[in-house]
Amino acid sequence: MTASLERPARGAGSERGRLRQRIAVLGRRRRGVALDALAAVEPASEPELRRALFDLGTRAWRHADLCRAHAARIGRARASEAGREEAGLLFEHGLVAGRTRWERLGPSSFLAHLCLVGGDTARRLDAGRIAGDPETEALFARVRSEGKADADACCTHLL
Repeated sequence: MTASLERPARGAGSERGRLRQRIAVLGRRRRGVALDALAAVEPASEPELRRALFDLGTRAWRHADLCRAHAARIGRARASEAGREEAGLLFEHGLVAGRTRWERLGPSSFLAHLCLVGGDTARRLDAGRIAGDPETEALFARVRSEGKADADACCTHLL
């Protein structure tokens, strides 16, 4: 048996771990956007804005689920790490603190925040392209295009 079959190449496991972590972070970011957007649907006054927020929230939630499933196919996170991240996500998005981001920022600042997050997500995905992994590239392309379209729809309400 050759050495390459007995033991994975040095750095191979850590590369997969970094990829899994990167996808997991994207999933948490999209889940945070979903929580923020869905919490803002009810207090939003304009029907078109409410629809845009609902669409953004449901699509971002779907992206988060896709990211979670893809990251799980690559490898598993430690349970303690996942629990801490989940608690931080819920606290950051106002579900423990008692106020939503919409309530803390107000409508205009909240919409500006969504526009910035959408642009930031697209930039991060463009900057970190994955060569040789078509499944991850397809996931990132979907999140990039749909996330940008949703953020653009929210940005139109700022004007």
